[in-house]
Amino acid sequence: PTGIVAVLAGSGAEGYADGVGAYASFKNPAGLKLGPDGYLYLADLGNHCVRRVNPSTGHVATVAGRPIVGAADGRLEECLFDCPRDVALTSCGRFIFVADSQNCRIRMLDMHQRTVSTIVGKRSVDTPTGLYLDESTSQLIFTQDYAVRAVSLPVVHAPVPAGHALHPSLPAPPPPQS
Repeated sequence: PTGIVAVLAGSGAEGYADGVGAYASFKNPAGLKLGPDGYLYLADLGNHCVRRVNPSTGHVATVAGRPIVGAADGRLEECLFDCPRDVALTSCGRFIFVADSQNCRIRMLDMHQRTVSTIVGKRSVDTPTGLYLDESTSQLIFTQDYAVRAVSLPVVHAPVPAGHALHPSLPAPPPPQS
């Protein structure tokens, strides 16, 4: 380790823009996770969406949501979040779970169907902040204001069909360098 810190993506100023390196911008990114496709996935808290970053190029793209506050399930590009704080991904990459904190919901992105749905709602969740997916027990464990809870998930082992991209509208990451 050299101790040198470099910017992978983001302008360093608050904003919302997909792009490469400093041409991209965030508003309080949180909950960074590495996906099985090689991308970094994160909750962009202040922009109310889920984003991904290509660690090789610094290319940032919005996966789901828009930079407006709301609570709506539906298509990836039409759904709305309110301050998502964390993400968790299945090992096959088909499902991404989101701690939608201010909506008091746990949401699930199905990258094959290109949809977002609420899997745990307001009666069971109070401001979720952290997520951990235990695929061995099919449980999504989450933190909230005064508790750690778990919810059973029957769908975590559903594979992505052969030849189907996880998110076809976003560019694939380059192959690993040797």
